[in-house]
Amino acid sequence: MVAGFRAARNKTLTRGEREVNQLIAAQRTVREHAFVHLKH
Repeated sequence: MVAGFRAARNKTLTRGEREVNQLIAAQRTVREHAFVHLKH
């Protein structure tokens, strides 16, 4: 499992870090939906 970037209280994420997080989230949703279909 790949962990995304996290923003600190005093530091926002860069554009690249946000884009990487979006790619990771997109892949995570594909896996999660697959697991749901296996369970039901």
